[in-house]
Amino acid sequence: MAEYIEWRRQHKSDLASAVWQPFQVNGCMGPTFVKMIFSESSYSLMWFYNDGLFECKAQADDILGQTKTMNPHLEAPLRRILHHIESVISAQVVEGVTFNVTQSNDNLDIDFTSNLASVRFVWTFSARRLPCASTSEMMVIPLLTTVSELHRQKTELEKLLARKDTEIADYTSQGALLSKRRLLTPAFDATAFRHQMATSQGFDAAVAAGGRDAFSSDDVRRLYGELTLKRRWLCREPESSADNEEEVTENNTSVVTGVSWGDERLPPSLVAGSVTPGVSPSKSPRENLEETAELTRRRELEEKLAKEEVKRIKKSKKKRLF
Repeated sequence: MAEYIEWRRQHKSDLASAVWQPFQVNGCMGPTFVKMIFSESSYSLMWFYNDGLFECKAQADDILGQTKTMNPHLEAPLRRILHHIESVISAQVVEGVTFNVTQSNDNLDIDFTSNLASVRFVWTFSARRLPCASTSEMMVIPLLTTVSELHRQKTELEKLLARKDTEIADYTSQGALLSKRRLLTPAFDATAFRHQMATSQGFDAAVAAGGRDAFSSDDVRRLYGELTLKRRWLCREPESSADNEEEVTENNTSVVTGVSWGDERLPPSLVAGSVTPGVSPSKSPRENLEETAELTRRRELEEKLAKEEVKRIKKSKKKRLF
């Protein structure tokens, strides 16, 4: 979990992880959605329109050139222009602003007219159709995942309601009474609830909307975003085994040579100073034996610590891969 949180903190937002939101187009009856990423010098937008995906990207030079061509009387910095375009797209409902769409084969032009600093501002997005595989990746699979997760959450809520009913029944059996009778509710019946929902007016309205309200709820958009990020995390490319082996080898080498351990890992008696192998002619045989034994204990301790570190590294690498 900590590794996922760190990855998410460093993850840079892109269109793949952006959240869809409703997009109102003049004269379009089908569901239309848009997702977008704006920076200080560029933008990337994607539309779901007429059962297809269309993408439009522009950098600073393209944006400034289009502004000069379409709005010759306007003088504004790039950041102000981008902020205005983003606010119009995000707000959707802006007084006097309507979006018109013109589709020609694989090309989609979306234009609008608004006011920027009391000056008439005209803009056109020129988007191109993406391959069918992109529709599956950007729309179908995330929505199927969202449906599965909503079903899981519904099942958990039904279990929670059943436990609550059991808790209330226990209170009632011990003589507990409600302070207000209007607060009394019947025990939850999942089957009856599903039948009631399927025959309600809200069900008819949802079917008639044809999916146009799919991303109208903040909760749905938030869930969609969480699922998309988690899917990106699970599908990320793992580190190559060659890199892992090289890292283990480097760590193992540093352990054996004593480069990365530090003196604090060894007993004071072993780090008082470096000892050169061999027998000093100025020392007695007893001192030579003690020195040899000390060197042997030190060597055995270093080998033991090295083996433990290699095992720890391999274990952490296995956890990271799975």
